[in-house]
Amino acid sequence: MAHPDRSAVQLPPLELGARLDRILASAERLVASLPIRALDYTPPQRDRTVRDLAFHVFRLSLAYVDGVDMGALPEAWLQEQAPADLVDGPSVARYGALVRGRIAGWFEGAAPTPRPSAWTTSCSSRARSR
Repeated sequence: MAHPDRSAVQLPPLELGARLDRILASAERLVASLPIRALDYTPPQRDRTVRDLAFHVFRLSLAYVDGVDMGALPEAWLQEQAPADLVDGPSVARYGALVRGRIAGWFEGAAPTPRPSAWTTSCSSRARSR
């Protein structure tokens, strides 16, 4: 449930981008320190390794930006696994740094106030508002 005082607050894109960047920076630092055996671990009740989960954090953030640009969010983006070359924590962290750079540039070019738009996913025929 949303906090009653925050439910109507609409943050400007640059502030939203800064918040997302702080989250991704934390994920980047954390994953960079993980040994390979930790990345290969699959948590209980999950079907992804820690490596895939870390990749997923970055990929979903990038998928949002790409989805807004394209006006669609392909289901395949949500199911992607870490590429084979992301073998260790530092390589996953480097991918995260690239994603952060791409997203920062996107938010820098965003309109000063959020604009309504609709986009669809390949798994749903319903439009979702941003």
